[in-house]
This record gives sequence, structure tokens and C-alpha cells, in this order.
Amino acid sequence: FLVAINNAKAIAENKTVKTADVENEAAALNKLAFVFNINNATAGTGVAPKVTSTHKYVATGATQALVRAAFSGSNLIEKGVCWSTHREPTVLDDRTTKNYSLNGSIFHIEGLKPSTVYYVRAYAINKTYTVAYGEERKVVTHPMGNCTWSWNEGAPTPEANTRCRNAVKETIDYFNEWTGIRGFKLTGNYGSGTPTADCSYGGWMNIGANASYQAIGTVLHETGHGVGVGTRKIAY
Repeated sequence: FLVAINNAKAIAENKTVKTADVENEAAALNKLAFVFNINNATAGTGVAPKVTSTHKYVATGATQALVRAAFSGSNLIEKGVCWSTHREPTVLDDRTTKNYSLNGSIFHIEGLKPSTVYYVRAYAINKTYTVAYGEERKVVTHPMGNCTWSWNEGAPTPEANTRCRNAVKETIDYFNEWTGIRGFKLTGNYGSGTPTADCSYGGWMNIGANASYQAIGTVLHETGHGVGVGTRKIAY
């Protein structure tokens, strides 16, 4: 800690220092201060933090994961999930507070490696830096997909081509991250007579003139048909 403080002082007194050096040193100091506070937590007053649940189902991609968790306690200053390739990860390993609100909190982990075993725990920290952890969940990232795409640039305006091209690209990015499907190509085409969009089994897609459907939600739905979802009736 003292070494980092002295380094920061030297940078502060250096008139030719680069912005990146200042930002890196500030990040190092913040990290060391966090480690110091965690290692010197006090009991304090109030209700201790508690992770009331870490959902057993974790949505896992190739480099990302989504974890649902719930918390209780008073004076909470941070809630999130931590992870590592070893058992019982802590907040001194990798952690994130990035989350989405959907019937509770869903935390977004990024920067994982494909085809790797990880251990994940939700955590909560109160203002005295007391940490509570939830259940440990084992997750395995899947291999990255290798789906490809093209767009024929046939829409009548540059704006429409941009919307359709982005929707097709983002859809394939999603499939490569979250499905691991390999060997599929989505071929996007402009179809002036197509009411919304359609896609045949194999990946030939038409996107129509209605701008509200030139979006990833539409393309994701239709690409499902392209890989075989909802294209065949099963008789029981």
C-alpha cells in the first residue's frame, strides 16, 4: 500500500506524466484500498449483510454469464457476483456489480474464457466492509460458435441498410456467444414485399420495408427458424 502511495505522489509531482499513467495509478490505489478495507472489516451496527438466494440456474455463454441473486441487510454499499476458476471465490477475485432489473437483480459477468469451468458466488458488502456470500454455483462456459452472416445491401436507403445490417450482425454475435452453434450462415436480403421478415431453414432471410421490424428482435426470432426452431410439427 505504501509503495503504491509513494508511486502516486511521484506521478502527481511529474508535470510530464501521461493521462493513462494517472488513471492506472488511481485504479491501483482504489483496488488496494478495497483490499485493505475488506481485510480490516469491523462488525459495526445494524443488520449484517446477507445473500438470501443465488439462483441455481445460471445462463451461460462462451464469455458471459447471467446470475440472479437477492440480498438483505442494512447499509449495503455494494452487491454483485464474484467468480474464479477455483472453489469459493471472493470479492478479491474477479467481481462485477453490473446488473439488470427484471423481477429482481440479474448480474452480468463478462470476460470469461470459452469451454472453462468457473465457480460463482453472489456477495453483499455493508459500510463496515463486512462481506456475506451466497451459495456457490459451478458454471461451464460453452465453446464459441462460428456462425457467419451477410447482408445484400439491397434496401432503398442507407439508413435501412444500416438498420438491417446491424440487426443481422448483432443476431449472429448473439448466436455465437449464447448458443455455440457452428456451421450456420445467415444470408440477409431486402424484400420489399415482405410484411415483416421471414427465414427459411438453412438461413435465407428476407427483411421487409417496415422500419420497426428492421431490428435485432425480429431477426433473432426469424433466425430461430433458420436453425430449425418451430419449422417442423412433431406428431405424438
